Amino acid sequence: MMSDPFSLFQLPRRFDLDAGLLRRRFMELSRQVHPDVAQDQNDAIERTVELNQAFAQLSDPVSRGLLLLGQEKLNQTPDELFLDMLVEQREQLAGDHVDAARLELQGVIDKTMQWLTHSFNSFDAGKRNQVLHIERKLSELKFTQRALNKPL
Repeated sequence: MMSDPFSLFQLPRRFDLDAGLLRRRFMELSRQVHPDVAQDQNDAIERTVELNQAFAQLSDPVSRGLLLLGQEKLNQTPDELFLDMLVEQREQLAGDHVDAARLELQGVIDKTMQWLTHSFNSFDAGKRNQVLHIERKLSELKFTQRALNKPL
């Protein structure tokens, strides 16, 4: 079982991580456990896999949010109105308004990230309604990131 990624990189359990610090810690630890320098090859390979998985989990805001919620997958989906907006934006990405659509989607991502940062900073795991709302926002973030990055 993988250890806590936040502990592994000696980072605070927060949604708003310093991406540069995460990357520096990942590189430092990767050099220490790399199979070319480690004496125990099997342990080095296992540690490298663990580091890569932890880095991927903390690098992705949706995965990081799920980790903070203590969940492995999203249990909420965006509402119909939100999905309709994404469909419209995807259509604009395929049409003549690519730059405007990309900017709008990036704005949605930025606002959602701000909302999630604020929500996690005041998070109370005992408030089921808050957990459900955070899950829905994480789902919206996941769908918006896909819409922005998915090739047409």
